[in-house]
Amino acid sequence: MVDALAPLVVTFRPLASKPWPGRSAAVCGRVKLWVAPAEATAVYAVEAISMRRWRTWRGPVTGVDQAPRVRILYTRSGPLTVYWPGVSRRMTSKAMVSTVDILPTILDAVGEPIPEGLHGRSLRPVVSDPKAAWREYLVAEFHFHGTRPFYPRRGIRNRRYHLIHNLLAGSNKPSTRIDGDQAYRLSQTDRFDNTAVRRAFNTFANPPEFELYDTENDPAELNNLGGNRKLAGVEERLKEALLRWRHETDDPLLDPLFVEKLDAHKPPR
Repeated sequence: MVDALAPLVVTFRPLASKPWPGRSAAVCGRVKLWVAPAEATAVYAVEAISMRRWRTWRGPVTGVDQAPRVRILYTRSGPLTVYWPGVSRRMTSKAMVSTVDILPTILDAVGEPIPEGLHGRSLRPVVSDPKAAWREYLVAEFHFHGTRPFYPRRGIRNRRYHLIHNLLAGSNKPSTRIDGDQAYRLSQTDRFDNTAVRRAFNTFANPPEFELYDTENDPAELNNLGGNRKLAGVEERLKEALLRWRHETDDPLLDPLFVEKLDAHKPPR
């Protein structure tokens, strides 16, 4: 989802001569980026300006093209907020967007060409028109959280259904304590006997090869519908779209030997 907000609604700090605390700057060709965590720990802000007419990349700004071209606020799982002067409108779009769309959006905003082969797209259409045509599917990848266990996943969703492909189901299991999280342990207590929470965490601990969720009727994704005959057509279309995307993006984990090599690798402690 995209929120395209008017200037007075956006809570970004202005681009200053000194970086925000904790903010880092990067120069890539004729584009300068400021990247910083915002008020919440899992919220990030990106601000891009064009250096097309700058005289120097160091010291005080001396060019005439200093105004931010686009500002993007994003979280790991929430809406992506965009302020793009002259382009974005005050609105909310239901378009499925991703952080892979940030780079092409920045390049578009500062007038730089967008290279072929990028997985993302400029957000220009969806921040200016809530009815703009956009992607039908959104795809995600997972490989590691830390160094072990190796439990790669691929996921794809449309507006309603979410399919997860667990590539090593049946041979490996994911960690049930990510960063010390106690949720799985608590789900196994008497309080959650015969509940959707227990069933969901049991799936989480030992997933089947494919999971399917109806995000309209089950937004928390507690009830796995994979293998449901009534949804066989939905599941098959998502599987086909996911496999097509993996081939189009040259997913290295399509090679079983490479998967085995990664699984056998023992990283240094």
